[in-house]
Amino acid sequence: MINLQTNISSIFRPSQFVIALWTIMLSLGLNSSAIGQPLNEGELQTLICAGIDDETVLNRIKKDGVVFNCDAPVLERIKKSGASENVLDCLRKLPADLTGIPYVADWGTFVDPVGDCKYETEKDGLTIVVPGAYHDVWPGQGKVNAPMVLQDVEGDFSFEVLVKSVTPAVTGTMIPELNARTAFHAGTLLVWQDDKNLIRFDRTNMNKDKQAITSCYFHTFQDGLRTAEQSQLVDDRPTHLRLVRKGNLFTGSYSQDNGVTWKKVGEKSLSLAAKVKIGVAVLNNTNLPCTVNFGSLTIGKK
Repeated sequence: MINLQTNISSIFRPSQFVIALWTIMLSLGLNSSAIGQPLNEGELQTLICAGIDDETVLNRIKKDGVVFNCDAPVLERIKKSGASENVLDCLRKLPADLTGIPYVADWGTFVDPVGDCKYETEKDGLTIVVPGAYHDVWPGQGKVNAPMVLQDVEGDFSFEVLVKSVTPAVTGTMIPELNARTAFHAGTLLVWQDDKNLIRFDRTNMNKDKQAITSCYFHTFQDGLRTAEQSQLVDDRPTHLRLVRKGNLFTGSYSQDNGVTWKKVGEKSLSLAAKVKIGVAVLNNTNLPCTVNFGSLTIGKK
């Protein structure tokens, strides 16, 4: 009599079978953690135990982020599951206090106050999608509820991001209760102390009376009041935005020739803590979705 169990075992050792099955599932996007969703600790350990290659695991961490604290006990558990030093080193570079908030490698913590936005990552890029609803960073007169991706920085710095594209706003689509005259979409750089003290530097794509308007728009807020507002009309094409801190002086500049030449839009002294957060946001005052594609991110000390 043929020993069916023995023959099956000779074809697939359990570990080989699991690896093959998980490889197929990953290729189809059918694993327990849906592609595009942050990994929890158990899902990451399952990938590692299944023998999935380092490149795939690292791509998942960097592309989708994680939703667990990367403290010493967690890293030890993941190490015992068979994680390579490359995977552990990647996790060590993540903040130890994520407290369940998605972390996007190289960019920071994804904050979605309303809970209706999403993000995707690609090599050297980040895309944030906001639905057709009011999302803003406007202390006092508006709301501070836009999706943001933030990371800590201390002391003087230079922070630069490429805004590759912003969905054009369409006239007449403004949220009615806002009584706005201009349809407004923007990809934004932020320096953030709290929701009343911040710097906001927009690359806008607006529409007023059927006229498209694209600009770089610099604002500062202290104790909930706007203390500076300066703008410059620009062409609708990929734009590098840069925010520089020197002491309490903050300067916003832009470049549309891949960083060869820079033009200053605004400059303002603002009393902020030495340690703040910097990052990006997406703004929308219309009933149509807004998608912003961010490119390369560079942070340096000044």
